[in-house]
Amino acid sequence: MKSAIRGFVLILAAAGGSRAQQPTNAPAASNATQANSTPAAQAPDQATKKLTELVHDGKYAEAQKLTTGLLLAYPNDQRLIKAKAMLDKLLAAASSAKPDPNPHQPSINSVSPQSPPHSGAEQLTGMDKVDYSALTELVRQAQQTTDLPQQTKLLQQFMEQSGSFLQKHPAQMLLWQLRAVSAISLNAPLAGFDAAQKLLAAGAADNNDPNLLQLLARLKLLGWMERQQAERLQRIADDERKQQAEAATAERLKTEHDKYTFPAAHAHSFSYSYGHMTMNEDDAVYVASDENIRLSRNDIREIKVFCVAKNMCGLYFYPKDGGKLYFVAVTEDAVARRTVQGNVIFPPSVIGNAVVARWKFVSTDNKTLSPPPEVLGSASVNHSAPEPVVPALHSFAPANNPAQGAAAPASESSAQPSTSMNHPASEPGVPAVLRSAPRDNPVPSAAAGNTAVLHVYRPHHLFAAAQKPYIYIDGEKITPIANSQEIRMLLTPGKHTVSVSKKYVVNELPINDLDMGTGNEYWIRVDISAGAWAAHSKLYIVPADQAQLECKRMKEIRIGAVSMN
Repeated sequence: MKSAIRGFVLILAAAGGSRAQQPTNAPAASNATQANSTPAAQAPDQATKKLTELVHDGKYAEAQKLTTGLLLAYPNDQRLIKAKAMLDKLLAAASSAKPDPNPHQPSINSVSPQSPPHSGAEQLTGMDKVDYSALTELVRQAQQTTDLPQQTKLLQQFMEQSGSFLQKHPAQMLLWQLRAVSAISLNAPLAGFDAAQKLLAAGAADNNDPNLLQLLARLKLLGWMERQQAERLQRIADDERKQQAEAATAERLKTEHDKYTFPAAHAHSFSYSYGHMTMNEDDAVYVASDENIRLSRNDIREIKVFCVAKNMCGLYFYPKDGGKLYFVAVTEDAVARRTVQGNVIFPPSVIGNAVVARWKFVSTDNKTLSPPPEVLGSASVNHSAPEPVVPALHSFAPANNPAQGAAAPASESSAQPSTSMNHPASEPGVPAVLRSAPRDNPVPSAAAGNTAVLHVYRPHHLFAAAQKPYIYIDGEKITPIANSQEIRMLLTPGKHTVSVSKKYVVNELPINDLDMGTGNEYWIRVDISAGAWAAHSKLYIVPADQAQLECKRMKEIRIGAVSMN
């Protein structure tokens, strides 16, 4: 081995010395003579010095890669050609000392890019040369990474890009070698068969490069040298990948199912059923031993917290076609024993936060979730309707189960990222209600202790642009609102009814009993549309971030405190 290294150094040094000994004052030859006797371009001394250092350090693979790259730029440099042959021998000796434990399934790291088996490849210029370098760089990055998914991604990218490049430059044998190696790593038999045929047609079987011959041997052992066999193996590989993808999808769905499945009790006239509720993206499914219930997301107009007793709260689901269904989050033990006695009741946030995360519902007041404004529709919500009788619960403290209580945080909702299912500390009697997101510009400290902030805004529309209907708070006329205008006012905390109307503008969809908490901000959008005999106003409660974006260019009018009695 040492003698081989000394030979490698002498190869580079001898050629460099002979060039240095040429006289510097030799007379210039004629143009014709110069054209016929111009010496082959040689790599710079700095590059050969680097090669020598790599060999001295035992970094033969790196030296081989550098030599291969230099040969692309200086294909006739005899020093590099001899150095390449010497490095091939050094690497072959090293590989024979450590045989491949699994020669039939090599990775991309087990084969280094080699020079083409013959020197007839065209010389690339311009962007073609840049594209060639980019392709070899993809393989180099794949060799260096230890992240298997990232390596697969890089090799797939190389296969896609090199395929189109080789249609234009089919004689680039190094790329066909790299495609063969990549095909083995990706288990792509047809791509390996195609690369093998190109290499054989170029005379690779007669080449003395041991790594190239080993590559061809591996392709043969895999059965990729015959088209019919390669096609059969390709079908098998595709089926395996399809099964793996289906298994991964099934695992993901199972994970989501488990994450958003909760023990629950469903209230009947005088009793409960016990089962599990699963929140999916399009529906909610409740499965019990004596009943199955499916609630479609698009059929629910609102979901509302209702408390039977102190700390005994559940959720009412209100379908658009009428009726109500009441569910309480409970422990697994409650389902197993079919009872709500004892410390088995969770706050409604367990299910409510899942509604926010999966259905993208938003908070419309302190205890109500509704679809986003764009899908809310024109159905009026009657918050004052009496609730049906709910069977009494016998547990008077929520169960302490951190794992269940932490499920499906509300922050997963893109529509209302700051939605909370925790009630303000000032109202300890009713847990798990919803509050509107705080505004970036908070209420002035002088008023924050005993007021809430209400913003009513009207986006710009051509229809009814000249109309200026009045804002009413609890039936009291406050101020007109013009097109593309925002009205900001202070209200006493508590429930308020907000509407917008005037002559020829009918109040079609008001906001009833908006429960406004101390120090919080609420945003209501006014939409005015055409009707048969008059215009119609519809009001929607909008998340703070969406409202502030829509109000960005509007004129804000502050009218101070109203309805403070």
